[in-house]
Amino acid sequence: MYTGNDLILMTGPPGSRWSGLARAITSNVAVNVSDEKKEFTYSKVNNNSPDLNGWHRGVYFGPYHMYGKHFDRLNLLSKEEILEEFQKPFKNWDGVKVIKSHWFAYHLPLLRKMFPEAKIVAVYNDAQKSFDHWHSVGGWNITYPHYDWYINDTVMKKQIDIENKFIVEFFDGIPSTRESIKELYLELGLPAEMHCDEVLLERDSMFKDFLKQHKNIKSLFDTIVRNRHVGVSTH
Repeated sequence: MYTGNDLILMTGPPGSRWSGLARAITSNVAVNVSDEKKEFTYSKVNNNSPDLNGWHRGVYFGPYHMYGKHFDRLNLLSKEEILEEFQKPFKNWDGVKVIKSHWFAYHLPLLRKMFPEAKIVAVYNDAQKSFDHWHSVGGWNITYPHYDWYINDTVMKKQIDIENKFIVEFFDGIPSTRESIKELYLELGLPAEMHCDEVLLERDSMFKDFLKQHKNIKSLFDTIVRNRHVGVSTH
């Protein structure tokens, strides 16, 4: 029986700044990034205020997307259907796969039951701050991922609050911060090693913009980890 031991299931409300954390995790040497394609990217660079950068890479699963169209109703899908959907965008199933979806927040206990050995990662951020940050990096003009399901600002605010509440409930309180990306890697059962700066710069040109503010990419990731409330469930 497949237990999900090679999965990191990741979620966070829009604007929670979970995508930066996802980029830090997918930079680990053990993570499979074969889902990364040009059409699954969004960038917004603000060199004067790095916290206002938009940085989306790799597949996001959910309604109105190419993959995970029914993930707002995960409870109506079988484990086999969900796993089949997870596998679709990857060129191969080697290594650890990071599966990202806003809609996981609504189904955290179900995902834990279905994939008992998967790592579940969720990012919490104050609802108003999340809403404001989401708009600052593009809001409804963000080209990927897609936010049609949230309909308008009123619904977006409501659902961010609901997603936060589910995350707090699952992790029995607001998730904690950590001091370094190495600490998070080890907690996730990953090797304490990220790709070297040269490899990451070749993979993603946006790293160059962040290096205007940080001495190296590890320093960037350490800052991201320290500035996020991150919940990790390993069993």
